[in-house]
Amino acid sequence: KRENYGRFRSKTVAFRVSPEEWDEVDARVKMHGYEKKQDYLLDSLLCREVKAIGNPLMLMSLRKELNMIREILVESREGHTIDGIILDNMLVNIETMLRIFEAFAERSDVT
Repeated sequence: KRENYGRFRSKTVAFRVSPEEWDEVDARVKMHGYEKKQDYLLDSLLCREVKAIGNPLMLMSLRKELNMIREILVESREGHTIDGIILDNMLVNIETMLRIFEAFAERSDVT
């Protein structure tokens, strides 16, 4: 039985999340442009600045989220009701996107 594989990060951290929490974490990782959940979670958990990393993955994720929000809003305009959980997820995603845009504006002095 091997206890250490000679890795720099030799400790494992694991915890359980609900499917909704998993989706939220996954969306935030993608929206911030991180390639690995591990890097995003470490920055979040260790109170480091969670940086938005501008790359094609991030832009595609933001576009996908905005398209999903648009589709839900169009459906609601046509008389369909919005589930409370879906609405909560939309608000979280919009708030995350706004924080990302604000961070970019602060770094580039663009408003």
